[in-house]
Amino acid sequence: MEKFEDVVRALEEEARRVRELFESEILPQSRVAAADLLRKASARLTELAAHLETVAANDRKPAP
Repeated sequence: MEKFEDVVRALEEEARRVRELFESEILPQSRVAAADLLRKASARLTELAAHLETVAANDRKPAP
């Protein structure tokens, strides 16, 4: 039974290491990528809002 317990301990230790790796490296990288994506989306939404304002202004002009 000792070998089985050793295997379980080794698996638990490896799971802990993987969780720490995920929390310390992968998760922060994902956050950075998400922040970058949000900045790009924000810039694009600003462009689209400006375009809609231009279209709305043209819609308000009286027809000749």
